[in-house]
Amino acid sequence: MSEHERIDASARTDPSAVPDLDATFTVFYRTTVKPLFGFLLMQGATPLDAGDIVQDTMIKLYERWHSVECHNAWAYRVASKALVRKIAAVREHPVAELPMASTLLRDSGIDRWMELHDLAAPMTHLPARQRQVMAWTLSGFTPGEIAKELDMTADSVRAALCKARRSLKAWRESREGQQ
Repeated sequence: MSEHERIDASARTDPSAVPDLDATFTVFYRTTVKPLFGFLLMQGATPLDAGDIVQDTMIKLYERWHSVECHNAWAYRVASKALVRKIAAVREHPVAELPMASTLLRDSGIDRWMELHDLAAPMTHLPARQRQVMAWTLSGFTPGEIAKELDMTADSVRAALCKARRSLKAWRESREGQQ
């Protein structure tokens, strides 16, 4: 059980045992922001977009902290939906210079995380729904939890996950055949 889950559990049993909102949220933020950032990258977000979405999600969660039952699932769901809206509304505007990198990338270990997770590159070749389901799975959610968060059936989640795994395996085998 993570620190924020332990705090949430104690709040339900003994409200006087709850630390103040800032302390509770700080623990949650520190343990969640980097995995959430990686989760969005796995779904095809750019590092800049992922950083913006993570920060916006955390602000919204802070404002609703006491009314949200499962903070982790809520954050992943809201961030995932924000990314879908962002991708659907993309309008490219070429620029001469690249914007500054997200502060979440500075000394965050994301580069190392991407190296260790060889799925990041091949996942960009998956259809959006398969990429989304795979990202939720790699973030530790079960098919039942994913189905609930994405308003799908558990069988649909499993089918998308099976197709994604099959596609990733074929991609890996094709790369190995080229070497």
